Amino acid sequence: MQQSGQDYWVPVDMELTGTRQGTHRDSCQILYETDDSNSDAVDLRGYGLLGLIVPALDQGSNLQFAVADTEDGTYRAVYGAGGVAVTITLAGGVAAISTAALAPLAAYRWVKIHATVKQTADAIFIWLLKG
Repeated sequence: MQQSGQDYWVPVDMELTGTRQGTHRDSCQILYETDDSNSDAVDLRGYGLLGLIVPALDQGSNLQFAVADTEDGTYRAVYGAGGVAVTITLAGGVAAISTAALAPLAAYRWVKIHATVKQTADAIFIWLLKG
């Protein structure tokens, strides 16, 4: 996985337990010039999902996710209990996605974001993770 210059660790005091944990910020992007609407893969091993910050996307874009057990593995769409692909519908503009909405991804290591509309500019997503 390529590391960006935006990766960092921030120590956080957990008031209820008195322990220290770190939060980690990692980014991935969808490159419009690749003629693809999938991001590069993010390694979620050892992290809990706190949220996802979504950049401005082209009109009509929603998000779906693909997962694999290795970075270069075969990525498969994530489906919910009803047999429908897990989709986050965006009302337009920049969004912040909650931990609850990302819960279907918690069991997987390698994750790619899929925008349902091909982007006309690079889109950089920020994953907020806890270690």
